[in-house]
Amino acid sequence: MKASFFTLTEMVIVSAATAAVTVLLLACGRPTAADTVSDIATQTWRKSLTVGADVPMRAEMKMSQRHHGKTYYSTAHIVQGSRGRFRMEYVLPVEARGRIVFSDGKTNWQYEPKRNVVERTDLIVMSELRDRDSMSLIEANYRIELVDSKGSAGARPATVIDLIPKHAGKSRQRRWIDRQTCKTLRIETHYTDGILASMVSYDQTELPAAVADADFQPMRSDKVRSVGPSQIMTSLMTHTIPAKFSDIGLKPTAALGFQLVEISASEIEGAPASQLLYSDGIETVSIFVQSGDSALSAAPQTWKQLRVGNHTVYENVDHHVYALTWLKNGRRYTAISHLTHEALQQLVVDQM
Repeated sequence: MKASFFTLTEMVIVSAATAAVTVLLLACGRPTAADTVSDIATQTWRKSLTVGADVPMRAEMKMSQRHHGKTYYSTAHIVQGSRGRFRMEYVLPVEARGRIVFSDGKTNWQYEPKRNVVERTDLIVMSELRDRDSMSLIEANYRIELVDSKGSAGARPATVIDLIPKHAGKSRQRRWIDRQTCKTLRIETHYTDGILASMVSYDQTELPAAVADADFQPMRSDKVRSVGPSQIMTSLMTHTIPAKFSDIGLKPTAALGFQLVEISASEIEGAPASQLLYSDGIETVSIFVQSGDSALSAAPQTWKQLRVGNHTVYENVDHHVYALTWLKNGRRYTAISHLTHEALQQLVVDQM
């Protein structure tokens, strides 16, 4: 269908949507008569990362995460402040009850009540601040479309938008953004087959809320032991490979709009590895690199041998988790992601 041609039904739908958003008055921004549906969606999205992200909030947080074909649920009390500050105290699951994650916007700490330990951590929690840092990357890789200008979330009026990937093989995301404050109140990420991959929602919200600096600082006590970070993380906001990793054989940019954002120390099967994290703003791909050329023939039977480019690789599919392993120049590489296996193969070929 050419861009200039619409069926009668499509014209009615587009006209209705345009009329609805044109008269919509947002406390965090007023659309003009000249704004298109796309303009409204993009403006709402951007304001959720700027105006909305800094609105203090207290809420009950619900989360779900699909892993190895099962969905796991958790709930927490959360306090959010400006500049990425938050305090999140887990209620469920039972084994995590009492765990508290703190952030002052720069450093994260995690309190483990069973061990009475506060640990500095590199845990990355889904937040508007993180998305603000990746705004241009997200907009380069996703179309932002208006779904509903009169939706609701957490018993509050909300504008609903979709982030639709421009490249096939990626998940899509839906967001509910509070019409009064531009605070993001719900995020759902769906795999390419429509199954819900993850969800975070805020209910019983207090917006705006009264918060204090003490809300975002870990407890200090002689009885609480403090320990250092479990990982050494290198942030790569410039999307470059540091000199000490220059011989690793990978590029800082990858196919499908991915860019290298972090390098950290990790392990695979007890052996040390460098973990390179690539992101398109929402989706991520981890590539683990180990020294040595462990025989791929020793791969478990669940792994399938195939040819990708000019290389023999092994592929493993574990529900929505895909992995590819290959050898090159005396190193073993393992790429893992939630991309479809076709998309992950395309990215790996680009890196070989």
